[in-house]
Amino acid sequence: MFSETVDDLVLRARTAPRQFTSVVAAVNAATQTLAKLRFFSRDMLEDSILLTDLTVNEYIWTLPFRFRRLATAQYIPNERFPEEAVPGRVNKSKDFVWYRTSTYIAFKGVLNQTSISVHYARFPRHFVYFAAGDRPATFDKETETYSYLEPFDVDDTTRANALDLTTHWLLEHYKEAVLEMAFADLRKDSGHPTSRSLFAKSNEYRQTIIDEEPYVTIGDQAYGFDG
Repeated sequence: MFSETVDDLVLRARTAPRQFTSVVAAVNAATQTLAKLRFFSRDMLEDSILLTDLTVNEYIWTLPFRFRRLATAQYIPNERFPEEAVPGRVNKSKDFVWYRTSTYIAFKGVLNQTSISVHYARFPRHFVYFAAGDRPATFDKETETYSYLEPFDVDDTTRANALDLTTHWLLEHYKEAVLEMAFADLRKDSGHPTSRSLFAKSNEYRQTIIDEEPYVTIGDQAYGFDG
């Protein structure tokens, strides 16, 4: 859906070939911006971190590349939910805390635990444009199904990888919102007089997404652009 959206924007904006890179960047930026409006449930993941052969009471979890924000963590089997602490000021009176740096999260109080269940938000990927015929997955509007390039049409895992490379739920269900925001961004950069009205329309789409899509509150925030 990403590459198809780029194709649609090229037609809508009537851009010159030399502007193609800007069109790709605009669609990526619009997807990222809309995804950051809230911690949307569709962007939340659950995972289990296995703990083996621990000899210390702290575990360092290297953050996945697209990690955005940790919502909850639970130690198994004691079912404790560690509290968030500030790096460098971990409260020594508390046995179960976690703190984040730029590259990892440290969980304290994990000795004798077998795993940590984590629930976290992640960013969309930065998509690459694929030409027609080279797209790992292609959506058919009439049948509302995907077809897959041969190397990816092997099993559920490879097909899921193809979808991850080519689409995002915003592109599938709110494509017009992505298009309108990307179009407005292109018009703004070129100084076009319609850019203001385009941004007003894109703001309406933003509100529609917020109104329709479930999201979670993490800490005291339901949204945030700081990651």
